[in-house]
Amino acid sequence: MGLLRRRWLWITVLVLVLAVAVTLAALPEIVRRVAVKQIAALTGRAVVIEDVDLNVFTGRTAITGFRLAQRGSNEPALEIRQIAGRVAILPLLRSHARVVDLAVLAPRIHVTRTGPTTFDFSDLLELIPPADPNKPPSKRVVTVDRLTVRDGALIARDQAVSPTGEWRLEGLSVDGAGLTTAAGARPGRLAVKATLNGAALALDAGAVALSPLAIEATARVDGLRLRPLAPYVPAGIRVVPRAGTADTALTIAASRAAGGALRGSVGGDVRIESLELIERERPDPFTTIKRVSVAITTADLATRAVTVKAVEVDGLLLNGRRGPDGVIDLLSLIPGRGAGTPTAAAPAVSLLLERVVLTNGSFRFRDERVAPVTTLVVSDLTATLRDVTWPSTKRAALEVAMTLPEKGRLTVTGTAVPQPLDADLTMSMRGASIAPYAAYFPFKARLRGIFNGDSRSRVKVLPDGSITAVSKGQSVIEGLTVIDPSRPPGTPPAVRIPRVSISGLDFVWPKYAKVARVVVSRPDVRLEREADGSIPLRTLFLPARSEPATPPPGPKASSASARAAASSAGVGDTGGFGLPIAVEVGSFVIEEGLVRFADRTTTPPFTESISRLAVNVDGISTTPGQRAKVRVQAIVGGNSALDLSGEVSPLGTRYADLAGELRDFTLPAVNPYADHAISWIIQRGRLAAKVAIKLEGDQLTARNEMVVADLTVAPSQQSDEVRKRLGLPLGLIVALIKDGQGLIKINVPIAGNLSDPKFDLSETIWTAIKNVLVNVLAAPFRAIGRLFTGSDNKIESLSVEPVIFPPGTADVPPPMEQHLVRVAGFLRGAPGVSLALSPVVAAKDIETLRGQELTARLQKLQRERGLPSYPAAVAAEFRAKFPGVTPPESAEQKLARLLAAEPVPAAKVKELQSRRIETVREALVKNEGIPEARLRVGEAKAGLDTSGEGRVEFAIQ
Repeated sequence: MGLLRRRWLWITVLVLVLAVAVTLAALPEIVRRVAVKQIAALTGRAVVIEDVDLNVFTGRTAITGFRLAQRGSNEPALEIRQIAGRVAILPLLRSHARVVDLAVLAPRIHVTRTGPTTFDFSDLLELIPPADPNKPPSKRVVTVDRLTVRDGALIARDQAVSPTGEWRLEGLSVDGAGLTTAAGARPGRLAVKATLNGAALALDAGAVALSPLAIEATARVDGLRLRPLAPYVPAGIRVVPRAGTADTALTIAASRAAGGALRGSVGGDVRIESLELIERERPDPFTTIKRVSVAITTADLATRAVTVKAVEVDGLLLNGRRGPDGVIDLLSLIPGRGAGTPTAAAPAVSLLLERVVLTNGSFRFRDERVAPVTTLVVSDLTATLRDVTWPSTKRAALEVAMTLPEKGRLTVTGTAVPQPLDADLTMSMRGASIAPYAAYFPFKARLRGIFNGDSRSRVKVLPDGSITAVSKGQSVIEGLTVIDPSRPPGTPPAVRIPRVSISGLDFVWPKYAKVARVVVSRPDVRLEREADGSIPLRTLFLPARSEPATPPPGPKASSASARAAASSAGVGDTGGFGLPIAVEVGSFVIEEGLVRFADRTTTPPFTESISRLAVNVDGISTTPGQRAKVRVQAIVGGNSALDLSGEVSPLGTRYADLAGELRDFTLPAVNPYADHAISWIIQRGRLAAKVAIKLEGDQLTARNEMVVADLTVAPSQQSDEVRKRLGLPLGLIVALIKDGQGLIKINVPIAGNLSDPKFDLSETIWTAIKNVLVNVLAAPFRAIGRLFTGSDNKIESLSVEPVIFPPGTADVPPPMEQHLVRVAGFLRGAPGVSLALSPVVAAKDIETLRGQELTARLQKLQRERGLPSYPAAVAAEFRAKFPGVTPPESAEQKLARLLAAEPVPAAKVKELQSRRIETVREALVKNEGIPEARLRVGEAKAGLDTSGEGRVEFAIQ
């Protein structure tokens, strides 16, 4: 009995051993099947696990060939070639999950962002239950003694941006050791390496504590291309990168105490090479930068305080453009300046920039708003900013220097507070050319010269948003010339001034602008009057015509509101002169001036020079009622002295009260004017004149006391204009008014209102000439045409009646023969007049010529075919012209159809025009004896006169 029991006991043990062995052998496959089923059921995705290796005695587990598919697709979402690890068994009894070794081989993750906050794995995130705030913290400890990841990859597609982005994190390797959640444990370490779209990434965390969290790490990125980042720039920012690579070397420290907030800091260097920035929707970069280097001392996450040791920008090229609409593209790129573009509130960040350095910079600005289109280039731009803070806590120091367009150097030094703006600047400009800014002067003249200036300025933005500016300084313009761009190259300049100095500049916006003294040294002015009466120097400074600037959107402000706005801005009353602020010039001086005058309206041209010109104007001001004292002295011609003094109001209401004299002026110098105006020349004579002129508003009064000595005149070869006007020749008048000493003393008072057109002396002379002209021409001209005068008796037009011809002929009817006789009589009485003859063809002429051509063709057809009658020829022509068309019943209807289809005989029309011209010329030349040279053939009138008669028109030459 005992033996039987022992036998069954051994059988039972053997069965149990076999059962355990079978169970342990089948366990990995059971785990694999259960895992595949449970994961598929949980995720709703296809799952593949090729093999599971499980050793319950050693705690070693390995999973091979894991694959999780995309939802609703066989495309992979997660692939892992193998996960192998070993878990220590005994620590599990103490709630300590200790992973002795964990190795992940070739994990590949495929991710797609489908919307701003949605991903193709969003359904998996919903499976994670929310944290229970009432649940006590877990006491379980997790430790990973060694972590290894090799040949990992993350392929991410971003469909939420346009164009679709693709990010490939490849070659991922992770090495970790001593990573544990045990409180107070020794920190572990973690190292990560990969490439992101070809850029090398490296993270080396030498100290990683998980409880409490404390990480110290270094991170590097080498060669990260910036162009793929463009779609992620917020829509409110219109500037995106087109090219460039970034390298970073950062040190990162992060920590979180139990239950506390996350604290962290970042420091290190960022370097960007070959950066190109573009405006959205535009392919060409507006900014390129060779190199940007940023040295970050610290950026504290908790305090939001950033300290940057240095920002260095090398090789900046900035391109700007102002379009025809006046919009400057660079300003429109500033966030928040776009119409209706809201901007998010800026985060509470404090910033300290210890040093910002710009080297080798340049700026190119193309202005299409001005004519001609102008491009300004600033080169060799350098700038240094020190101690820039935000929010502003102290003044930042700045130094800026640049080479100006064409030539010249500008330097700016000073300090500034950026918000609200408060800048104290010292500026110095040396050798700056004026020429590049020609398009910005509101006149035709082109200025050349070199500008030098020094100033000290303070600009502030007040709490109400208004701006104040205070500036003091002085400037000098050397070699100033005024050039007429319409003249050929090499033409002497209209004005040449060796030096203009402006001292004592005192500018206070919006109150006043004051200048202590302006000195114009040795100006040389060429004042010319052309044969047509124009003065080029004057036209050079007339306001240039340009299209008005596009007004800003919104309702137009009324003049009253505009004045109210100006008043609220502190703009003072400038006496109606139109300047925005009060202007004062203590003294304006011209030294050693020379004016050379030439008037080509006379034959020969009148020329004269004013030398040793000295002008002093003191007290120039826009203040209402304030008048400036003026003194002018010069030598006119060779030895005549001019002296003029008094008071004027150059910048206010029109006012002048001047008195002066001209001594010992040689009168024969004005012979070009005398010959032209009065048909007399002056052989000898000297003039002395005292003048007193007062102009107040439009009211002019003047006294002219003139003494003429030793005057001798002689008539010129032209008619005696003086005799026509006064009834006596000038020679007789001179003889009558000379006194016993041979002097002529006259006093010519002048008074009148400048706004009254009747005061214009030249208009009075012209009115008399017009009356004579009308009386001379009215009677003879009415015999051949019509004379039209206006209400002021001015001749408006002259018209000679044409010669009318019968349709289609060049025969002059009897009434027209009499008309030609009268035309010839007019020409004989006006030998200086010629006539242009122009033929005009009327619709009746064309109709007749077409009928003549059709009749001739029908008669020829009748002869050639031996047709019995003219109607038979009409019928034959109709059948040939309109085959297949049922002809009308009567010959007249057929003829009408043929006539309507008859083309215009161009050669016959030209022949008719020529014959009519020759007929008229023959009548006037051969019959009336008019010289043939006085009858010019004009151009034939274009088009067809549909209402008038065929004719030859006359035009007076």
